[in-house]
Amino acid sequence: MTDIEGRHRTVAVRTSWRDKWRRVQELGLYGAGPLAIFITAPVLAQGLGPDARGDFGVAQAVVSFAAAVGACGQAEVYLADRREGSGNYRAAARVALLGAVVTSLLAVAVMLALRLDFALSLAAAVLVPVITQSQLWRSAAVSLGRIALPAYSSAMAAALRVLALSALWWAAVLNATSAMAAVQMTTALAGAIVLGRMVRRPGSVVSVPSSRGQYQVLLRRGAPLLLFSVLTSITLRSDILAVQMFASSEQVGVYAAASSLSISVLAISGAFKSRVQAALFGDDARAGLRLEMRIIAFLVVPAGVLASVGSPWIVQILFGPGYGDAVSVLRILSFAAVALVFLDVAHAAVVVLGLRRQLIGVAAVGAGVSVVALVALVPAFGADGAALASLLGYSAGAVTGWLCVRKALADDR
Repeated sequence: MTDIEGRHRTVAVRTSWRDKWRRVQELGLYGAGPLAIFITAPVLAQGLGPDARGDFGVAQAVVSFAAAVGACGQAEVYLADRREGSGNYRAAARVALLGAVVTSLLAVAVMLALRLDFALSLAAAVLVPVITQSQLWRSAAVSLGRIALPAYSSAMAAALRVLALSALWWAAVLNATSAMAAVQMTTALAGAIVLGRMVRRPGSVVSVPSSRGQYQVLLRRGAPLLLFSVLTSITLRSDILAVQMFASSEQVGVYAAASSLSISVLAISGAFKSRVQAALFGDDARAGLRLEMRIIAFLVVPAGVLASVGSPWIVQILFGPGYGDAVSVLRILSFAAVALVFLDVAHAAVVVLGLRRQLIGVAAVGAGVSVVALVALVPAFGADGAALASLLGYSAGAVTGWLCVRKALADDR
């Protein structure tokens, strides 16, 4: 081996170890989200009680739907455009802002129709436009290769959420409305501080003079992604709404508490999504994707098994009295959470590859299986039926998504 070859090998090893260390840091930052949920779970469970915990969960489901739909697909459009060397951030941000204002107003109307308190509905919906913009900020960061920034934003939001909810509990003013306001405010604040500052720096985003025709193009290109957001929100959020419609208020609270733990994996999957999307920007997308999927399987599958086995202890420690029925729900949702990670990452991969028609197909499969299963299972089995329906919907969507990704990469060879 020559001296030059030796130096090159040393640099490669250092680079590899540096990249591994960055990955560990990112996973630690994203892990703050689920950790925060575990810390605040007993605060919300015992501070609110099953009934108010159910109202809080329903409101979260509705505003999550509003934020996903309100973006009008512009975060995904901008990310795909940047992969192709184009994009107009300013126009995409305006479209997303208008869409979010409309969906936040609709969300208030829906929550009132579901008999939620007006103050709770307002606290949940008022910051949807800001949270929607953070989706676009994240896409800008990923397109620049600054995949650590979404991780820092997630960690900051988690830390602020723990502090805010703990302060409300300590001051004896914790209720569904104050808890919702704290969650929404901390999410918006963290996104604005970490990601919003980045996009305001010169040269960080691509913007060109906009015209009415360009807005129409963005709306037209975002329409498939808007439909995707609707279908995905049905897959992810219709479970608790079905429990509210077909089961008792106590069952709603039990399911909301258990599902908050399983849905927390979306914070962890943020780390995997960013890495997968960055890998698809690389020269050897297939090899990069294979590596990321192995890492995901190695970390997520054992965690799901352990969570399912440990469900009785988790419920006893985190929820306490009044939530005994959550044990069987959490056992099922632990496996659903594993499927959800693979589904979320599959969505991210399909988006970057620009497979808009396939994206709708993947979302339609997940939503269709979820709705059919919910209608069939919840009236008979209550919260357990909703958990099983979620597992089936997530799994069906994940399998369909990865089949689409595999075919697209094979066609690119």
